[in-house]
Amino acid sequence: MQRSEAQARKASLAESVLAAISELMSSAAAVDADQENFMDVGSHLHHAAVPGTMDLQKAQNSPTNTLHIMEYLAANVDLAKDLIARCSAVAQRLMDDDLLGITEDLDNVIKNISNELNRIPVSTFASSRFAEPAVSGHLQVVRDRHDLYDQRSCDGYSEGDMSMVVAMERPRRRTLHNSDMPRLVDFLQGMYQESHEFGGQSFSSLPEVAEYVEPLYDSFFCPLTNKVMVDPVTTESGVTYDRRAIEDYFDKFTDGSEPVICPVTKMAMQSKTLRSNVPLKSTIAEWITRNEATRVRIARTALSMATTEAMVLEAIHELKVLARLRRKNRDQMHKIGITKFLARLLDHKDGLIRCDSLDLLSLLVEDDAGKEIIAKTRAVSRTIKLLSSSSTDERHAAISFLVELSKSELLLENIGSTAGSILILTTMKFNSSDDPVAAEKAGEVLKNLEKCPKNIKYMAESGYLDPLQRHLVEGSEDVQMEMVSYLGELIQKQEMTINIAGSASEILIKMVRRGNNAICKAALDVLVQISSHHPNGKTLVDAGAVPVMVEELFIRKIDDEPMGSKTEAAAVLANIVESGLDPEAIVVNKEGHVITSKYSVYNFAHMLKCSMPDTLNLSIVRVLLALTTLPKPLATVVSVMKEQDSSQTVIELMGSLSESLGIAATRLLIALSPQMGHTIAEKLCKAPGQPAMDHNLTSVLTDLLVRSVGSDEVQRLAAVGLENLSSQSPNLSQPPTEERRPKKKNILRRLREAHAGRVHDNRRPPAHSRVCPVHRGVCSPSTTFCLVEAGAVEGLLCVLESNENGRVVEAALGALCALMDDAVDVTSGVAVLAEHDAARHVLRALRQHRDGPGCGTVARRCFWAVERFLAHGGERCVREVTSDRALPSLLVSAFHKGDAATKQAAESVLRCLHRMPDYSATYESVEL
Repeated sequence: MQRSEAQARKASLAESVLAAISELMSSAAAVDADQENFMDVGSHLHHAAVPGTMDLQKAQNSPTNTLHIMEYLAANVDLAKDLIARCSAVAQRLMDDDLLGITEDLDNVIKNISNELNRIPVSTFASSRFAEPAVSGHLQVVRDRHDLYDQRSCDGYSEGDMSMVVAMERPRRRTLHNSDMPRLVDFLQGMYQESHEFGGQSFSSLPEVAEYVEPLYDSFFCPLTNKVMVDPVTTESGVTYDRRAIEDYFDKFTDGSEPVICPVTKMAMQSKTLRSNVPLKSTIAEWITRNEATRVRIARTALSMATTEAMVLEAIHELKVLARLRRKNRDQMHKIGITKFLARLLDHKDGLIRCDSLDLLSLLVEDDAGKEIIAKTRAVSRTIKLLSSSSTDERHAAISFLVELSKSELLLENIGSTAGSILILTTMKFNSSDDPVAAEKAGEVLKNLEKCPKNIKYMAESGYLDPLQRHLVEGSEDVQMEMVSYLGELIQKQEMTINIAGSASEILIKMVRRGNNAICKAALDVLVQISSHHPNGKTLVDAGAVPVMVEELFIRKIDDEPMGSKTEAAAVLANIVESGLDPEAIVVNKEGHVITSKYSVYNFAHMLKCSMPDTLNLSIVRVLLALTTLPKPLATVVSVMKEQDSSQTVIELMGSLSESLGIAATRLLIALSPQMGHTIAEKLCKAPGQPAMDHNLTSVLTDLLVRSVGSDEVQRLAAVGLENLSSQSPNLSQPPTEERRPKKKNILRRLREAHAGRVHDNRRPPAHSRVCPVHRGVCSPSTTFCLVEAGAVEGLLCVLESNENGRVVEAALGALCALMDDAVDVTSGVAVLAEHDAARHVLRALRQHRDGPGCGTVARRCFWAVERFLAHGGERCVREVTSDRALPSLLVSAFHKGDAATKQAAESVLRCLHRMPDYSATYESVEL
């Protein structure tokens, strides 16, 4: 009962002290505006002080030191409130030992408050009229009540208890510079000293900030491990240990042959019972939380004020340690702007800073809050650029960061739509031999990105079709429709090779049969493109594509479906027949007819009419032409053509405006002529021949270039010679000579000349005064070897058009590229070539020579020329390039599989097309 009364008296005294402190701090708040600003900082930090144990380092009678004391008092007030609350909540259930512990803590709090109040000089509050009597009164109240407390407390405690109270007046603590403390404190203090050595003022507040990193107290450490305890427990001997350490110690005494000895007191213990030290455990946990929060703020200060890369790296290292410890630290980093600041560091010039920033960001975006912050920055685009870093560590850090970001649906579209992201990721995935770790993580990112349908489209555009096919097969009906739509759009934009799986083929065929007009059209467009890749022919036949296409072509009436569906169905059949499969094994209907049967050939020949669209007629001619390559089907085709007199239709198709249809019809008639008699032969003899072009050439090499048709080596050497001569043109071309300025004419002479009709003389200026737009001087074929004046451009383009020898095409491209070299006026050179439709010829050469010997050099020169067309060409030239459907897939293929030079050339074009990030900008030095 006496102890309960003593406890009540202490609680009452504490409440009085709290009231006094509250009034005192209110009066101190008006001391000075500068002091008030500092208190604002202190309000963020005072919760980090260890309640009842913070010891100020200095005792100078300055206003700032007084505010330190006030903050210290605020911490003690918080502890006193907590102790009172605990007493009030569980007063009835407290055991004597618990009551004694709380009483001792409250005793220390009151003494600490009293001591600190005594240290505040009254002069500090001189600016207030009522400060001195108020402060004096408050101090006296606390002193009187503390004396009363000392007098009365003896009534409830024995002498032994009182000695324990005195002994616990202030816990021992370890030095601030203990090796267990964070290094950033020393760092900041070093910055402070350095600033003062050089007369700086930037870091004058950092020592005070550093002091708020609380020291480690001896009571926090386990006597066995000398480490901060995680689960403190008290043994029978009254010593507190970490649970795991003391249990391991007790295991040595399992046999019972010897008594258990306390490792500290060396006294024998009768029991191994362990009692959890809840107050100490709670105190340690609170200390850790507050201390880590302060360390986060200090690291943020270091990031903001660092003047060297070493300081930034040290701060990031500290933040990484704290971020790994607990989520609460990561939440604080989000709130005080560290996450957003790190996104800026990805543009830092120092590679180690970029790499460490990525590692820390990977930790910070494990929660949704971090991902939401990153979504509002440029971190994604900066990280995509770092995927191409020459540093393996930086690449791995970047791809690991993207793995975390790709787990959030919020960032999926952002990542996929960033220029070059999908292309770089797919390339990284395919080239697993170069970097297996990066390849595996790139695959993980791509898998996550599939959750956004748009990203599946981007992947297909980059040549990665597996996700699209997988969703086409496994997705819901709506997803399947969306995937087909994507494939249709993709095929309309660019030519591409699609290796299709059987399951995907079945889905497409089903859509042709059951879908509406739009879906049917999209599926047919995809099947046309798929079937154009001959290895897919067997897959489509096994999936049942031929009967469906035959039904679409022959059975459905034109009124029911648009003519376009028949055109695509015929194209699919033509592609399948040309794929090299045995036509005798291609079944066209459930009755068992094959594509070589008279039934099938009759229907093909019957549809061959001049009134049909050229594309439909071309596909039918292609089917018939493919069947004539085998003896038995050839006989069937000849028989049907004679019966229907279809040869006349084929002869008429030779004059079609469509060049491809005219050539195909001619080839079919040639194949049939041995069996069709003189009618076809006579018609073929009347067919117009190939045109002979008049280029009006004046140079010997240009003459050899066009006359040596059939001699590849002569053409190649002529083109190489033109390239070599053209490289000298910029040096040989001279500026025009200034003509002598004419004398002034009087009015009479002007009238006479006007009467004679000499005023408006629009004759072309003499050749010696004309300036070549490419070489910026006077040029001629004989003196400066100018290709423009020699008329060689037409001949070189003709070689690109007609010659299939890769070495000859390579040489011709070299000569043409000389007109777009940096040594000449590139814009004018491109304009001259654009007048001759050079972009179309170059793109055609690129398509023709995508495979075969020497294709790498041809592709590289073509890409180089295309990059010049895009960078320096006019609107028409750029439109010619960007509208080419085959170019994107060729660029992607070269980027994936080309050699280093070809890959670099393709990358330049992709950058011009905004499909790759621009690496031309150098890294900026981020202001810290």
